[in-house]
This record gives sequence, C-alpha cells and structure tokens, in this order.
Amino acid sequence: MQPAEQINNAKTRLQQLRYELDGWKRLLNFLQEENNHLKERIASLLKESSATGVVKEAEQFHTRFLKEDDRFLLLRNDIAELEHLLPENRKPANPGLVMLHKVVQLRSNTRHAENHFLFLKETFNTYLANLFNVS
Repeated sequence: MQPAEQINNAKTRLQQLRYELDGWKRLLNFLQEENNHLKERIASLLKESSATGVVKEAEQFHTRFLKEDDRFLLLRNDIAELEHLLPENRKPANPGLVMLHKVVQLRSNTRHAENHFLFLKETFNTYLANLFNVS
C-alpha cells in the first residue's frame, strides 16, 4: 500500500470512528430520554394508585431505571475517554492499540446497554398492561 493510500485509510478510519462516536451519543441521548419518560410514568402511576403491591413494584422499577442512568453515565464517560484519544485531542504519542481496545469494548457495552434497556422497558410496559388489564 502506498503512503498516500495509508493516509487516506487513516483519515477514513478516523471519520468512521467519529461517526460511531456521534451515533453512540445520539443513542444514549435517546435512551436517557426514554428512561426519563418511564420514571415520569412511575410517578404518574403512584399518583393513580397507592396499593401496596403497586408501590412496591413501582419502587423496584424506579431503582432499575436509576441503575440505567448510571449505566448511561459510564458509557458517556467511555465515549469522552475515546474522544480524548482522537488525534486532534491528544499529544503526538500513538495510542492505537488502546484506542482499538476501547472502540471494541464500547461497541459491545453500548449494544449490551441498549438491549438491556429495551428489555427493561418492555418488562415495565408489560407490567403496566397487565396492571390495567390491557392486552
């Protein structure tokens, strides 16, 4: 491969990484909005019902949603760390392997967080549907 091709490939790889970082940020913003919406739904549910079983379940879901907030915060921190390793944000040292490891890990963690949250959201919606006898 010619040096010019290597430079273009390096630029292309960086562009792809920036695109992925942007996508992860957008995804986390969406998931956070959904999580906030579900927490608001719990508050509204508690206004409608003070039955002991409902309160207990609502508290358990609220705790799980708060854990999702923590998970999203950790992912945002991981994204910020990776952004810090981008060439325009670092000193000349080459953190190639560190960056590659973080990208692979972040892809996996983001996918896991999204799947976990979607399952939790579905579980909560199923609980509410059953509570209100909605099929």
